[in-house]
Amino acid sequence: MSNILLELQQIGDESVGAKKNVLFDTSSPIPEGIAYDELTGIITFNKMGAYSVKWWVATRTTLHGTIQFALHTSQGDVIPGCSPLKNGQVSGFGAINVTEEGMNLWLENQSSHTVVFSDRTEVNAFLLVTSITASSGVGTIIPFSTGDRPTTLMTNANGERSMATILGFGSAAEIDAPNDPITFYVTPGAEPYYAFSMPTDGIITALSAKFILTDVYPQIDNTINVQLYYSPTLDNTFIPVRDAAVVLGTVSGSDPLGTVLNGIVTDLNVPITAQTSLLLIFYNTTTAQEVVEVRGAMQGGLLIE
Repeated sequence: MSNILLELQQIGDESVGAKKNVLFDTSSPIPEGIAYDELTGIITFNKMGAYSVKWWVATRTTLHGTIQFALHTSQGDVIPGCSPLKNGQVSGFGAINVTEEGMNLWLENQSSHTVVFSDRTEVNAFLLVTSITASSGVGTIIPFSTGDRPTTLMTNANGERSMATILGFGSAAEIDAPNDPITFYVTPGAEPYYAFSMPTDGIITALSAKFILTDVYPQIDNTINVQLYYSPTLDNTFIPVRDAAVVLGTVSGSDPLGTVLNGIVTDLNVPITAQTSLLLIFYNTTTAQEVVEVRGAMQGGLLIE
C-alpha cells in the first residue's frame, strides 16, 4: 500500500548546472513529517519508514556526452537514473528506507556539464514521494527455476562477469551481461525476456537461491552470485536492487557433480512500486585471470509483502 506525500515540479528554470541540485519550484501541499526547501532542492524526512521516489527530467540534445541524474541522500545513497539517449526524458526510481529522522534527499545533475531543459514541455522535471507500508501476513512467494536443462555462467579473461543466466518460472536463458545496467531489446532474434511486473506496491523482504553443479571448465575456483534487478522507468533497462543479492559460495572442477550451494537473505526491507519490473540473474566471478565456465541447475524464491 502506498500514500502520496509530495509532488514536486520544475517549471521556471531553463537549465541546471553540473553537479547542482534540481530546484523544484512548484509543490503539492506538504504534509507533516516531510519538508522541502525550494532554495536548495532538498527534501527532509522527519519520520522513519519506507519511501519510494519516482522522478523524471525532460532535456534537450547535448553535445557534451551522457546526461545523468541521480538521487542522493544524507545516508550515503546514490541512486542513478538512466537513459541511452542524449535528449528526451531521463528518469529513475529510488527505494529509500529512512532509519533516522532528519534524513535529506535531493536530485542532482551528475553530468560534467550544464543540462538544458526541454523547450517542448511545460514541466521541466517532476518528482513524486510516496510512503509504503507492507500488508499484514506472509506475503507472496515468487518462484524461479531453470527448468528442464542446466545453463551456463561464464567470466571474462579478468575473472569478471561476462555471460549470466536469467531465470523465469521454469525456464532460463544465457545472456551477455558484462556491465550494469542491463538493457533488453525485445525484437525478433533478441535475447529472451523473463521479467515480471508488479501489479501493486509491495516490500521485498527475503531472497533465497540454490545452485546445483553439473560442470566447470577449467578446474578453477569460482564464486556463484545471485542478484535481483529492477526496471523502475517502464522501459527495458534494469539496474540492481540494493541489498537484494546472495553470494552462494565457491565451486571448482574438483567438486563432485551435484554439489549444492544455498544462500538466503531474510532481513530485506525494499519498497517496490506498482508496474516496476523485476528480474533474477545468476552469474559467476573468479580471482583468477582466466575465462571460467560453470554449468548447473539454478532456482530461487522471492518474498514480497
